[in-house]
Amino acid sequence: MDVLETEITAGGTSTLDRVFLLSEGEASQYFEDDKARRSNFNGELEDWWTLSVGEDTSSAVVVLGEGSIFHDGYDVKNFEGIRPAFWLDLSADEEENT
Repeated sequence: MDVLETEITAGGTSTLDRVFLLSEGEASQYFEDDKARRSNFNGELEDWWTLSVGEDTSSAVVVLGEGSIFHDGYDVKNFEGIRPAFWLDLSADEEENT
């Protein structure tokens, strides 16, 4: 099983990364609701960064502790959590099982 390189293009230069932050759209798409987007750190619900630009170039969209998406975003100098994402190539596992 390999971690795949993923092309990231959001508000800047394109990069190929193996571990990345979700965009605002991906945070909506891959989590079915606010409850699923919640992030618990040491028993506390915590905010986490997305890759998407907020209301201006010095802010980024965040997912609030309770799971809602704050589209205006926070100043990028704030200390917030992250939820790293990556894609796994499961095709090798499928080939071994056939």
